[in-house]
Amino acid sequence: MKNKLLKNGLYNTIAGVIRLGLSLLTVPVLINLMGVEEYGLWALASAVVAVVLLAEAGLSIATTVYVAQVDKKDANSLSQILTVSFGGMLILATTFMLLLFLSSEPISAFFPRLEAQQRQTLVSTLQIASLAVWIRLMQQVFVGVEQAYERYGLMNLLNTIQWVLLNCGLCIIAWLGGRTFELMEWLVACNFAILICHASVIKSLLKGIKIRFLWDNTTGLNIIKHSLNSWIATLGVVLFLKCDRLIVASILGSKVLGVYAAITDAVGAIHLFSALPVQPLLPYISQHQEKKVHNLDLRKYVQQSLALNALLAIILGTSLYIFSPIIMNIMLKESATENIIMSFKLAIIIYTLYSLNAVGYFILLNIAVKKMMIIILFSSVLTLLLIAFGAKYFGLIGAILGNGVYIITIWMNAIALSLLGLSKKIWFNSMKLPFYLMSVFLIIISINNIYLNICFVILQLIAAFVWFYQRIIYT
Repeated sequence: MKNKLLKNGLYNTIAGVIRLGLSLLTVPVLINLMGVEEYGLWALASAVVAVVLLAEAGLSIATTVYVAQVDKKDANSLSQILTVSFGGMLILATTFMLLLFLSSEPISAFFPRLEAQQRQTLVSTLQIASLAVWIRLMQQVFVGVEQAYERYGLMNLLNTIQWVLLNCGLCIIAWLGGRTFELMEWLVACNFAILICHASVIKSLLKGIKIRFLWDNTTGLNIIKHSLNSWIATLGVVLFLKCDRLIVASILGSKVLGVYAAITDAVGAIHLFSALPVQPLLPYISQHQEKKVHNLDLRKYVQQSLALNALLAIILGTSLYIFSPIIMNIMLKESATENIIMSFKLAIIIYTLYSLNAVGYFILLNIAVKKMMIIILFSSVLTLLLIAFGAKYFGLIGAILGNGVYIITIWMNAIALSLLGLSKKIWFNSMKLPFYLMSVFLIIISINNIYLNICFVILQLIAAFVWFYQRIIYT
């Protein structure tokens, strides 16, 4: 395949398909083995960990950007960057590990609707989760280096192995009678094993280069500045993806949170899957800023990425929508009421539309972090306010509708194209096939025939393959 950028995207996509399949299988298994209420407690503990992981402070992204820009044989430049990245991450990881361990009990007090036993379980789970925080933070900076070296195939292999081990282990532990605390113990063990593997990869990449502690004020300040802006933007993303669960748990309790988490875990796959193929834009745009990439190549890759992101988001979104009653009945069984199925359908629409922001996100993350930071942070805070309002007055469906405000982040695409000097028409031209499929989908669902729906999904996949062949492989 001649197109290296989209070849890396293909590695991400293949790994994403595997992780997506595992996620869709794991959630209903855990709910059936543990019950909706206990699964809600697990989702709550996981959400707290995700929020604490904000301590990453954008260092992994800054590592990718800055390492991608330098000569990989320049030991001094690499030493300066890695001194800041690894040293800073070690300090942050250790600090926040201790903070989570010591504050686990006060955190549990924020959820008054938890029973005494549930609160105690949450405390002990968060204490062991502090180790997971340290491991995951250190792992992120390793991944940042791997992305800068464009080792997407190996990186995705490790991430996929981690995902398989984690999800299969969670199901086995739940089947053996383990609950939230035992699941977190497995998460810690699994992440530690993969951390060792990432460390081995980095050692191999830097073989023959004498990396040493080397501080440079200019390099340090630039990385810290970029990291801070990226961190604030990441804060907005995590606020939207994880803090909503803390709000739902506080207002509606762990049982409703279990349902809410099941819905958002399923539809969250839309964004995860559709963003993976365009993630390699991050080091690519960094190279463009250093004038290592021709403008015509940039235009082609951006256009292809926009179309691929939209195509995957809409195909996955429409497929989930068509089979939403079946999916909810598998995941929640007798708990899958009409209200819950409707909430799932609304979530699919919202997440499909907001997933169209991926290209703009990765471009702005490199060339205009402050602009992206403002858009995402504003959208996230407003979304959380509406989720809280919706949950309080309208329950589950109100909380789901509150997510809709985040759709405004797709405007990042227009801003990104403008800053690269590309016409906004590229965006609209890239959306033709996806929105043709969306138009057909609206006609199909009005007929309400399951066999016709299945045929539509198959035709979508054929159309995607033809597009992929013509735009990526053939060119």
